[in-house]
Amino acid sequence: MKVWMKVSQGIKPIPNKEKNMTNKSITELKDIHKGEDIWVIGAGPSMNFVDPSFFENKICISVNQMYEKFPCEYVVGRDIHSKERWAPTIEDLRDRDDIKFLYSEFDIGYGQTRNTDWGWMCSSDNFYEFESLQDHNLDNVGTDKMISIRTTLNTCLNIAAYMGAKNIMICGKDEGTIDGKLYVDDYTKKSWSDSEAWTEIKRWLAKTEHTTKKTKDKLIEVYGCNVHSLNPFINYKLEGHEYRPTTKDNKLK
Repeated sequence: MKVWMKVSQGIKPIPNKEKNMTNKSITELKDIHKGEDIWVIGAGPSMNFVDPSFFENKICISVNQMYEKFPCEYVVGRDIHSKERWAPTIEDLRDRDDIKFLYSEFDIGYGQTRNTDWGWMCSSDNFYEFESLQDHNLDNVGTDKMISIRTTLNTCLNIAAYMGAKNIMICGKDEGTIDGKLYVDDYTKKSWSDSEAWTEIKRWLAKTEHTTKKTKDKLIEVYGCNVHSLNPFINYKLEGHEYRPTTKDNKLK
């Protein structure tokens, strides 16, 4: 999401009521799942064909609000400036002992505003902050800083490798529609000003393919992990369902 969207939305930072707010650091989670499998759950429409029970007893990272639909041990967020989207989520997560919330120090990962400066961020024993600082900087891979390249899913992949995963499984990274749907059912909300409500979303999704491939290759090079994706169908014919990829001219093929 572009920084200029915040201006167009009329959203401005609110001084936080919790002075000297501090949460834990992501460094406490380094290698916490050494040699294990981690599933990164995105919001693409292919997730309509995966039963939530499939992820039981698996280590799962939710890209943004996907924890509302599938059981996840971790939730990752970067674009905290959207009050309508994130204030309810943060309020929900602050007292969830079963979920750890990982968020970037700065808005969108490399913005000018600290995410703790938004009036709806709070302190919590299960909140962890990470640094990224520079857009599209793959040099962060292998350090205590996480990458911030377009989609939050790329950051989730980096976090999974940082946690020590041997196998990272990508779910719901579809970059197109299935049967006319761009997202898994009932994921986006009417109050949100981004995601499906954003007029440039198809163009943005199309551009994430290249960056996720670069992220995957770098993680394999640095961490020696495997990165694959979940296909809920028996093959790439999708059992008769229609897939249409997004394009960089903001359309569907």
